[in-house]
Amino acid sequence: MTKILLIENNPVMRPALHDLLQTSEIEVITAMTVPDALAMLTHIRGVRLVIADGDLPEMDSVALIKRLRTQEQYRALPLLIYSIEEKDKLRRKVLDAGANLFLSPPFTVADLRESVHKLLSSH
Repeated sequence: MTKILLIENNPVMRPALHDLLQTSEIEVITAMTVPDALAMLTHIRGVRLVIADGDLPEMDSVALIKRLRTQEQYRALPLLIYSIEEKDKLRRKVLDAGANLFLSPPFTVADLRESVHKLLSSH
């Protein structure tokens, strides 16, 4: 089973995204904070994709990406960052920092699922 780590601090969005992405082939593991997610990555083997909200409060997505990209075991790990608001500056920053994909409005559930499958199949 393919494992995805979802980082979302919103208590409504986190279970909703979990349910949208979880399938018989994909196990979605959720974290509320970046520190929790980083701890999970060291303890849970086989995470093949990280999906993170671009507006996390305790560590922004750019810092998360840079932190992961400096560690050998996560350099090639696909990273999908999303935002529920249109943020061109954030898009440039996360892509420049090493994210594989940035989704911003308007995107649909189908767009998110397609992006996940694209990243999983290409890595």
